[in-house]
Amino acid sequence: MAGVACVQGAYEAAARWLGVTETLFKAAGFDLVAADRIEYERVRCALEADIVEAAWANGRMMRLEQAMAYALGRPLRTPGTCKAVADEIVRCC
Repeated sequence: MAGVACVQGAYEAAARWLGVTETLFKAAGFDLVAADRIEYERVRCALEADIVEAAWANGRMMRLEQAMAYALGRPLRTPGTCKAVADEIVRCC
């Protein structure tokens, strides 16, 4: 998602997605891959450091259901929306 956001020039969203990615990868015992590091460099060059850090931190704080809602363009909500969002993803696919 960060790569798509970069291509679209949505660098703040890309930074947020990188934060989400970092959290999910760490939970699975992995580090960011080289492609994510490239996107990070693009974001870092396009935005001021404080904006990158704030967006990245916002992404790191997202729970899985919030990241799914964000991907669908939905407002971020409190826990408990995971099933509804997951059901919508299944219907879309």
